[in-house]
Amino acid sequence: MTEQAAELERQLRECRQRLQERDRDLEEARRQLASERRRAYELVRSIAHDLRAPLNAILGYARLVARRAGAELDERQRRNLENIELSAAELARRLESLTAGAPGAQQQGASAVRADTPPPAAPAGLGEEQQ
Repeated sequence: MTEQAAELERQLRECRQRLQERDRDLEEARRQLASERRRAYELVRSIAHDLRAPLNAILGYARLVARRAGAELDERQRRNLENIELSAAELARRLESLTAGAPGAQQQGASAVRADTPPPAAPAGLGEEQQ
């Protein structure tokens, strides 16, 4: 019986050792996954940030044209400007949803494009009467 008990003790130690090795492997895999998730989020955040500046310009310019030349635009031109605004607003919502809920998303929201953002100041010459 003592021989059996010794064998069972040995097997138990081996099982515990394998379990500890697997726990270490699992912890390393978790760290790697967390690191990859952070890298992926940073990439998405960087891309979203890079797209926001030109998107703001497009949205602002479309609003500016609509405001400055609104009465002079025909129906097709008004529809085109409206499509630009709607598409830009939709892209802005999608960019925001990419980063929402991730670490740092609250700070990110401050620079997001919003549908209620006022247009920028007019570029030189736009909306001024030609002499």
